Amino acid sequence: MNLATIPPGLVPQNLCGYYLGLLKKGPRWSPGDPPGALMARHLGYLRQLVEQKRCVFAGPTLDEGPFLGLCILVADSAAAAQALMAQDPDVLEGRAIAEVHATLLPSLAGVTVKY
Repeated sequence: MNLATIPPGLVPQNLCGYYLGLLKKGPRWSPGDPPGALMARHLGYLRQLVEQKRCVFAGPTLDEGPFLGLCILVADSAAAAQALMAQDPDVLEGRAIAEVHATLLPSLAGVTVKY
């Protein structure tokens, strides 16, 4: 997308680069919640990324589609963002498959996650 070709006033001026991380159902996914210990490790990993300011926020999807959850990552490259997603316990266990997509969003610098 070439933002220079878009007329002024149609694109936010405070755009920043982020990575959209998506967790899709993996080969070891099964209906219902994951085992308690796995969920605790998954949520702990996400909290760690948030506290390290490598994840702005994360959350589950609530429908029955192919996606389990999403997060907005701060990384130097798509490869670095993919590496963060690859370490998620759900991915390591094969319950989820990680996808990463570069995106431009208005600055999320003011977003806070409270634990």
